Amino acid sequence: MTVLTPGRFDYEFMGDTLAELEERYSYNKEAAREVITHEMEAQGAALGDDGFWHYNGEPVKLLFVIRNDDPDQARLHLGNYIADELESIGFKVQRIYEDSYGAMALCFERDPWEGGWHLCTAGWAGRDMSFMGLRIAEYYTSFSRPEVLFSFYEPPDELLGLALMLAYNDFRSPEERRDVFARALELSLEDSVRIWLVVKYQ
Repeated sequence: MTVLTPGRFDYEFMGDTLAELEERYSYNKEAAREVITHEMEAQGAALGDDGFWHYNGEPVKLLFVIRNDDPDQARLHLGNYIADELESIGFKVQRIYEDSYGAMALCFERDPWEGGWHLCTAGWAGRDMSFMGLRIAEYYTSFSRPEVLFSFYEPPDELLGLALMLAYNDFRSPEERRDVFARALELSLEDSVRIWLVVKYQ
């Protein structure tokens, strides 16, 4: 999934691009395992006889902040599923269960270099908007978000430039907007400071 919400104009407007990206990034555990193996070994880690990655003789542990305050427990179940999948491909996972206030304080209001977390099941209440060009700038740059975490984002120059074009609707034609949006969506998934998994309508 991308930052665009199904059922809105821009989701339909970018339909061909979204179909290609959703196919490219569909869940593929074996492909993930290959990429992780390559990257971990390049960093000097090794997969131990216990089935877990080790670095400098210590198991690699991911700190995963999992929201547990949804009435339907959706993020709790999703977080535990993701943690199970990460463990199945070699990572120790410490599950840190928090409500919205605890998760916000830990993941969004502290310096991320403190190392208090690696993953978080966040969530945003989306505005009812059909034109969603602002969302690239909003969620992948420090353009408009006040939270501390966003101030540490360092998007590639190309992504930042395209995000600002979308935010300000700086286009000469619908075709130019589509081309800019397509490239921005592609780059946002490559940068991937967040991964969109679920859309819920209230």
